[in-house]
Order: sequence, then C-alpha cells, then structure tokens
Amino acid sequence: MTITAYDEDKMLVHIREKSNAIDNIDERGRKSRDLVANGKLAVKIGRFGTFDFADTNKSLVEDQIEKILIKIETEFQKMVENRRRWKIDEERRQELRKIEEAKQKLKDDELSKFIAFYNDAHPWKKFMVLKEYFEYK
Repeated sequence: MTITAYDEDKMLVHIREKSNAIDNIDERGRKSRDLVANGKLAVKIGRFGTFDFADTNKSLVEDQIEKILIKIETEFQKMVENRRRWKIDEERRQELRKIEEAKQKLKDDELSKFIAFYNDAHPWKKFMVLKEYFEYK
C-alpha cells in the first residue's frame, strides 16, 4: 500500500504476518528453512529508511495506531522541509550561475573589444611605418 500526501511525497506501508523460521535437514543432509506464521502482525512504513511496528507481548499493532500515524505524519513533514531546503539551495545555485555567466560575458566582451582594437591598430601601424619611410626619402 502506498500513502501519498503533499504533492508527490509517497510512503510505502507494508502489513504482514510475522513468521518463525524453522531449519530442516532433508535425507541427503541439505539444509532448508521453512517459514511458519506465528500470528503476530507487523507494519513497516518508510520510504528510504523503514520503521517497524509489530505485535509484542505487551502491545498489539492495533494499540500502536496513534504512534504509527504520528510517525507517518512526522516523516511527511520531514519530506516537505527537505523539499523546501532543496528549492532554496537550487535557487541559490541558479543565482550564482547567473552571476558567473554575467562575469564571463563581461570578460568575453572585453577580450572581443581588445582583439578588435588590436586588429584595427595593425593597419594604422603599417600606415605609420610607410609614412615614416616616405618622409625620410
């Protein structure tokens, strides 16, 4: 079962009956393991990390429903907070990227102007050399 809240946040909820493992050895000496249901209920919730709630000698899962719901709500609130922080961090990264792009554009523009100036100065320098040459003759 999947619980969805707050846009795209999802949390998986697994409800199952717990089992006991019984080791068996067959006539050839090979080991096997059989699972035998023990009648205890277990609820596992989570998305990345999981939280287990199970029947114990002191309390049943049905008695822990409030605690399970509080845990689910707390996890959803953490997801919302994380998403908010990620959004702020992404906006900050975008702003820094724009600043770096603006700095790079200024450098590129300055280099282009210098190259244009240098290319314009070459013919002038050649003209001055030719003028000097003709003046001395």
